[in-house]
Amino acid sequence: MSRKLPQDPHAERAVLAAMMLDDRAFAIVEGCGLEAGDFAYDKHRALFALMRERHAAGELCDTFSLASALQGRSAARDVGGLGYVSEIPDNAPPATAAPVYAQRLVKLATGRELIFAAAEAQDAIHDGADPADVAMAHAQRVQAIGARRGASREWLEPAIRVAASLAQAEIIAEAARAGTLRYVSSGLRDVDAMLMVAPGDLKITAARPGMGKSSAAVQEAWTTASQGQAAAIFSLEMPGAQLDWRIAASRAGVTIDQVRRGDVRGRDWSAFVDALEELSRLPLYVDDIPAQNVGQLYAKARRLKARRPDLALIVVDYLGLMGSPTGYEKRNRNEQLQATTGPLKAMAKELSVAVDALSQLNRKVEERKNKRPVMSDIRDSGSIEQDADAIVFLYRDDYYHPQTTEPGIAEFIVAKQRNGPQGIVKVGWQGERTRFYDLEPGYQTDPYADAMRDHIATYGPV
Repeated sequence: MSRKLPQDPHAERAVLAAMMLDDRAFAIVEGCGLEAGDFAYDKHRALFALMRERHAAGELCDTFSLASALQGRSAARDVGGLGYVSEIPDNAPPATAAPVYAQRLVKLATGRELIFAAAEAQDAIHDGADPADVAMAHAQRVQAIGARRGASREWLEPAIRVAASLAQAEIIAEAARAGTLRYVSSGLRDVDAMLMVAPGDLKITAARPGMGKSSAAVQEAWTTASQGQAAAIFSLEMPGAQLDWRIAASRAGVTIDQVRRGDVRGRDWSAFVDALEELSRLPLYVDDIPAQNVGQLYAKARRLKARRPDLALIVVDYLGLMGSPTGYEKRNRNEQLQATTGPLKAMAKELSVAVDALSQLNRKVEERKNKRPVMSDIRDSGSIEQDADAIVFLYRDDYYHPQTTEPGIAEFIVAKQRNGPQGIVKVGWQGERTRFYDLEPGYQTDPYADAMRDHIATYGPV
């Protein structure tokens, strides 16, 4: 068998680390149906079995306790040695990610079982077995795999399910109290206070052209990378070099127009070069191949996650420029989007990353007095509204009304947030530097309903 079997040593270590660092991870792992045989590596399989045995007996499974138990025993070799065991918790992802990694290991193990079943059927045919008998046996084997795997997640005992749910909630609460709970940051204080985008979430950022949605996404990716976590941008519209220029220009305090005209000189040029050098040191990845479909993005994201386990954010700029999903080339755009946003949500969940997919608003916004976006303004919005965990609109009143009382102010309208509040957050906008910035503390005054009411009073109904 020449191709490598599906496996993920990082995910295996992440699950083991969670169990070593927090006893509650055992309940989470059990709720996912993970078994010792689901580990591809012998040493991880042996360590998992040992820790489950100790946990069931009421014994501790931290590194010190495991080292004491393994000292001088042949079992130490089975788990990779005392030194290896002691290193497993180093640089481990937070325990809140344990269910994601456990579910991934179950899926990979199922894939290996299916591969082995297919290989056995192939060997039987080569050995001269009757094809009909082989087909029957293979079908039964595959059905048994599916039934067993399904049963491990089907109708969990309530005590197991609730114990796993409680353990996850307790871990999140403790991380919040310790200040280690991480959501993907927009780089804007007040936006982060309202919008909580977690690993596994699909966020849609939607606006009319010129409102700054690409700038908001790039700022979000920069912030993520500058905090030490990897971020990726699928730039389907803008070449990678121009994206780098925009980021560096914003950091250096020059305009992108100056860069494109070759009019950056002296200290400004030095600042621009310094910003590019800073960017080169950050784990911010850009793929600027146009017209890719969701299957191509998914495959590339998987490979990058394997290479950079700390990948926390994927930006897709933007949905309207994505190629048709395989098999949907002749379908209408609404059906193509339905076959796109669902896999994007699945990608976020499988890879434990936040996905920010940008979307255009339709032209109906321009035809009415009140141009603040609403949900129905998203192009082909049915599947987007259903699949997204959060939907954020960007709006700048001065774009439509130069005499507005709030020039240079942008609104992040959180129109949907599955696990959080809705509302409007106001931030500053520097168009010449294509960047958003925080306003003075206390500027935020309007909750969502009040802001909509004020706008309708000024410009008329939607």
